[in-house]
Amino acid sequence: MPRSGRLEPGGLSTRRSWLVVFVIGGVFTVATGLGFYSLPLYLNILIHDRGFALTTVSYAVSSFFLVSAVVNVPLGRLVRRVEPRWVMLGGSVVSAVSLLLLGRVDAVWQLYLVFTMFGCGFSASSYLPGTAVIVALFDRDRPRALAVSLTGGSVGGVVVAPVLTRILDSFGLTEKAPWLGLAYLILAGTPVVVFVRGRLAAPAADAGDDQARTVDPGVSYARAVRSAAFAMVTVCFAILMADQVGAQVQIVSIGSAMGVRDAGIAVSFMAAASIVGRLIGAFGLSRLPVIGFSAAMGVLQGASFAVLALVPGLIGLAAGTVLLGITIGNLTVLIPLVVLELFGLADYPRIYAVSQFGASLGTALGPAFLAQLHGAFGS
Repeated sequence: MPRSGRLEPGGLSTRRSWLVVFVIGGVFTVATGLGFYSLPLYLNILIHDRGFALTTVSYAVSSFFLVSAVVNVPLGRLVRRVEPRWVMLGGSVVSAVSLLLLGRVDAVWQLYLVFTMFGCGFSASSYLPGTAVIVALFDRDRPRALAVSLTGGSVGGVVVAPVLTRILDSFGLTEKAPWLGLAYLILAGTPVVVFVRGRLAAPAADAGDDQARTVDPGVSYARAVRSAAFAMVTVCFAILMADQVGAQVQIVSIGSAMGVRDAGIAVSFMAAASIVGRLIGAFGLSRLPVIGFSAAMGVLQGASFAVLALVPGLIGLAAGTVLLGITIGNLTVLIPLVVLELFGLADYPRIYAVSQFGASLGTALGPAFLAQLHGAFGS
């Protein structure tokens, strides 16, 4: 095991650094598989088996996203002060307790409390501390390392969520909730404690240097969040994530409106395309400029909507969801890379946390916003 020290390029051997990447990717698989991608499953059970109203559970699920966005901001500061593994372990414990309690909720206030706790635990155990570790460990291979680890999040939707669907259909949430919590704790919490050792390196940011926009050491948090570039990046990614998640949540309804009988196949198209897109990005980002690649993903997302709107039937649904899936596979990788490109490593966790807050707001509001557009235009 590596000695407790600083997580920085060259601080670990290449083999050990990539082992950390795969461990964190596995944690992302567990977190998204039992968390993000399984939220619709929990929603369905709470409505049909527990008698909660659809709007009540929907707002509780929205609180999961909103709390995740808010809690990222203090986490960005905390992950600099303590070892990331303890932050991720704490998040795994909170998530495990949340899943345990989810099987026993019978009142509205309990529902909101559990999803609020789950949002906190999910944030602390997954993307922000995990990507902060990978960003700190790699230099030239950073895009590839991020893409590989974040592919674990897509695997959670492709592998874990379908298995969980069968388990919950067979045994119910009440009986299996304690086991789900235990699985989250063991599979997400234990590996990071064993393999992710050390504190993030903290190079000093020079807030007074006009040429400070380099990858290393970078720009201070105070200077970064006041810049026009930060505002534009945050707003752009909030819009992209709102569009992405809004379409993702409603893709089955969109397919049905296009006349496709088994519109649920769109989910499989999208999940598979997101994995392929992320792997393409892993190699493309090592040769292409990050800002230009991000812009291309925005254009591709617009093209996917045009195809879904204008091309009827299964061909249109397949082509549109594949294009959208490719962007889904890359946008979560691009947010940290763009932050690094513009502001460097010095205060990366805090800067990324605030930028991710904007993207998470887009994620939370996207489904409702697209629904309002649908109602306004009538189709």
